[in-house]
Amino acid sequence: MRLPVGAFSTIGTIEGVWAAAGNPLTSLSEQELVSCDETNQGCNGGMMGDAIQWLLSARGGKVLTEESYPYTSGDGLTEDCQLDVGKVGAVISGLVEVDANEDAIAAQVAKSGPVSVAVDASTWQLYTGGVLSTCVMEELNHGVLIVGYNDDANPPYWIIKNSWSSAWGEEGYIRIEKGTNQCGVQDYAVSVEVQDGNDDGSGSGPSPSPPPPPPPPGPGKNEFMVKTCYDSRCTLLCSNQTYPTGSCVNFKTGGSAIFRCTGSEVEETIFSQKGCVGTSKSAREPLNKCLERFFSYYENICPSVNTNAN
Repeated sequence: MRLPVGAFSTIGTIEGVWAAAGNPLTSLSEQELVSCDETNQGCNGGMMGDAIQWLLSARGGKVLTEESYPYTSGDGLTEDCQLDVGKVGAVISGLVEVDANEDAIAAQVAKSGPVSVAVDASTWQLYTGGVLSTCVMEELNHGVLIVGYNDDANPPYWIIKNSWSSAWGEEGYIRIEKGTNQCGVQDYAVSVEVQDGNDDGSGSGPSPSPPPPPPPPGPGKNEFMVKTCYDSRCTLLCSNQTYPTGSCVNFKTGGSAIFRCTGSEVEETIFSQKGCVGTSKSAREPLNKCLERFFSYYENICPSVNTNAN
């Protein structure tokens, strides 16, 4: 059994677990595995656990950055191995073989971050959105990345990142029903253990960095913050975006908005043009509640002392 794009699933897991452990979020090199891992089959695929074992045994757990060793095999050519050109961006210390059941996978995601899984993706080409709950399982033929799940939905589902570009599925993601082994999702699952980013044990890992910064502060009194995460509790691999309240915010993609914090909600007035002109519509969303948005989750956070409810 060989899995196309196993390198993308493997590297995605390492990136996510590395970041979840408090290290900088770093884009890592798929090309290193495609060109240099002789235990797998380059562009013809390979098992994610084998790729992780190769990194541990042949590379001492060191993984190169995408910037220093970019992906060049998009045309199907494996390319020659060039490890001497790369810069180490992350270090793994072990392979985690997750038990073949969905509860164990969910526990691993909650504990450490993304998990690489093998699935039968034979029917995925036709997927355009929604929760897939009628997926066949005949052969594990594709490697993907579980980044989160929602147990509160009906049916509960996995959030899975694919490697077929953002034009496919739900902006590059798929949701499949959780708890019924859709597409064989529980049959093969692996992750990694990581060391602290300051020391790989050999003195040649990533450059030393200062201690991790404290958690980012909440919004100021004239701001509100949107926390975007990959789990239904809004705790996994989160990023924050802060916006001013009471003034016009222009969006890069066009349009604009004015946000206001109230006691329990954020009021949003969305305009069709930049500069907060043109047609508009208003909406209210709750504060301090994890909300679902397409393939991710978000939480609206306003200052604890409201001084800007106009």
